[in-house]
Amino acid sequence: MMFALLLLVCKIWSVYGNTEYITLSNETVHWGYFSKNLEPIHYTTSGSTIVVEMSTHHACDDWDLMIKGDEGMESVFTWSETLKAESFRGASGTGDGVHVLTGPIYVEGAEPGDVLKVEILDLEPRFNPDGKFYASNAAAWWGFQARVKQVDGSDFDAGDFTGTPNSNDEFITIYELVQDAESKEYYTKPSYQFLWPTLTDPDGVERNFIQYPGTCVPHDPHGDTVPSSDVADMGWTKSANIEYFDDVVDALIPVNFHVGCMGLPPASHDSVDSIPPMPTGGNLDDKRIGIGTTMYYPVEVEGALLSMGDAHMAQGDSELDGTGVEASLTGTFRVTVIKANDLNDWQKELDYPMGETDTHWIVHSFTEIDYLDTYFDNPSDIYGASSIDPAMKNIFMQTRKFMETNYGMSDQEATSYITQGVDFGITQLVDGNWGMHSEIPKATFDGVALTNTAPLNVSSLGTPDLTLSAETVHWGYFSKSLEPVLTIEDGAEIVVEMSTHHACDDYDKMIKGDQGMESIYEWSSTFKAEDFRGATGGGDGVHILTGPIFVSGAEPGDILKVEIIDLLPRANPDGKTYGSNAAAWWGT
Repeated sequence: MMFALLLLVCKIWSVYGNTEYITLSNETVHWGYFSKNLEPIHYTTSGSTIVVEMSTHHACDDWDLMIKGDEGMESVFTWSETLKAESFRGASGTGDGVHVLTGPIYVEGAEPGDVLKVEILDLEPRFNPDGKFYASNAAAWWGFQARVKQVDGSDFDAGDFTGTPNSNDEFITIYELVQDAESKEYYTKPSYQFLWPTLTDPDGVERNFIQYPGTCVPHDPHGDTVPSSDVADMGWTKSANIEYFDDVVDALIPVNFHVGCMGLPPASHDSVDSIPPMPTGGNLDDKRIGIGTTMYYPVEVEGALLSMGDAHMAQGDSELDGTGVEASLTGTFRVTVIKANDLNDWQKELDYPMGETDTHWIVHSFTEIDYLDTYFDNPSDIYGASSIDPAMKNIFMQTRKFMETNYGMSDQEATSYITQGVDFGITQLVDGNWGMHSEIPKATFDGVALTNTAPLNVSSLGTPDLTLSAETVHWGYFSKSLEPVLTIEDGAEIVVEMSTHHACDDYDKMIKGDQGMESIYEWSSTFKAEDFRGATGGGDGVHILTGPIFVSGAEPGDILKVEIIDLLPRANPDGKTYGSNAAAWWGT
């Protein structure tokens, strides 16, 4: 039995030295889902290095540029009246899941309770037979732009999906990989755009919006392009000529190869849609999951069953319009099993996909930490529950948990340190289970300490134009009725002193002996220096604002340009500067 299994595996992968290789074909991919029941297409051992060919699911947006003449790609995307090479697409086989995933890869020794460590060693473009590399971006109905009005105030239409069968604003942008001749830097450059047409597939099904994965577009001649008849010959038709935009803005976007969808199947369900991310990974769409990044995934099934795909040439945080620059890449990965008995403190608590680079830890979370648990009976309900507010709460909780388990912090320490030293961002707003991430700089928290401290040598910016006092500030509000405390000419350069409204959290360190600060904060049983605080004077506003400053010549309809030339700390009489952080009721 084992001998027969090994013969099967050898048909679809090769070993180059100590590196294993998985080629792309319809026999090595599954389309649109993760499943614990899939037969592995490759067996490997912990610590192995594997080269994996991956295909974008958007390649058929332009067959000639991204598929034609590439045997592996053609084997995946061929769909004619007589053959549909990859017929099962999505968790149920009906298109409910879109990504072409290479795998699954069975890792010997991986068991539920372990963690799979995946290092991304390299990512390379899959050039077409002409030696060029193209990729696609779809501005589609699931993009965030479909949730807001267009610039002209109209709705974003998407055929039958939006109840507008005769109107569709979805469009495709085809990008090309280019290199600057002088700097040798690589960029992705838009080549052309087209509006999504109404298409009929070789099985006779008509669709008037981007609905089914692997749909092929039978292009018309446009610009300098005369397309082949390959797609039309397979039986694809369209209701009308396609509208093209060949004269696009000549933008250059820095290349950032990364893997959008990589992870392991859950134990809870037989098969799950590849789109919503989950604790075992999947479609994170985080642009940081590129060369040099290590991912950690909690293992829920024997062998881990790792799959990867949905690679991108570039993408901004949020993946706003629906996709990144969807590209076919070949990745080199090292996979290592961390056994349950060997897990460190933070790994024992891991219930999300974790990233690591040389400089940062990357925590991920979503609208639902585990949507498969929340919506166990109907996982697709997550699409109607997409929201960034719970995602922010969840990413804060996961980040705090990591800080406490990895660095031994208390709740109070973690909350304050996160606020000052950790950046949060929106990973994606398009995958049903919306994602957020935090980036934790290792240098800030990994035991870096000052070897020596010296008194602050704070240089002066000269005599302030606005010195700090109770007479030059107003507390907690803006008002057009306030008398200016300074009048300047257009173009003037001024020095302004400012005070934090939290200085009295420690009077001795931030106020005592400083005449300007004392004049603001003096509040005794007989005197309150700054009595009016907030828009109504009842404390409904908190910030101490120096000003207002009247700028001569500024009138309604103008724009005021303010350049920040320098900022210096306000040292106390002992030559030290302190600040305060309040973890208060208004925080997350």
